Amino acid sequence: MGMQVSITEIHGVKYVPYKKVLDARGEFSKFYETGVLNDFGIDIKSVAISRNDKRGTVRGLHFQTSPFEESKIITCLSGRVFDVVVDLRPTSDTHGKWAYVELSQEEPMCLFLPPKIAHGYQTLEASSSLLYLLSAINSPKNSYSLDVRDQNLQIEWPLPISNLSDKDSEGITLLESSELVRI
Repeated sequence: MGMQVSITEIHGVKYVPYKKVLDARGEFSKFYETGVLNDFGIDIKSVAISRNDKRGTVRGLHFQTSPFEESKIITCLSGRVFDVVVDLRPTSDTHGKWAYVELSQEEPMCLFLPPKIAHGYQTLEASSSLLYLLSAINSPKNSYSLDVRDQNLQIEWPLPISNLSDKDSEGITLLESSELVRI
């Protein structure tokens, strides 16, 4: 348990490029189209932006339980982040494993996460922002954080953690999440 795997080894997680067009005015990127989202089976209920001022900030590892489990599409609007996912699906071959990918404003990529995947990230640059498309509304009573320092996960954060919310610093363990996440 807690072993790092490749992002492509976690079934259902997709790292997808999108087109960025540059001209004299700047850039234009389009990554949200109904047809593409239908391919992923996601119906957007909420859109959110997470902005982080300090390098080394960690947010997550967040997930919601039934009936508010959520799929997510995530892209980096500014800066650069070390983006981490943890597979919480009890019947998955990669249950309890974590993977990462670097997201940045320089590379037009988005990350698609199916339900029962915990998500978090660490800012590698100050002033990093992420855009989220979410398939469920926020439900505080169904919203949890995994402990980013859980010894069962053994996540190798690239920088010392400089900023962490109270909620995230009091996150539950991987073992405790198994009680909450059902098939």
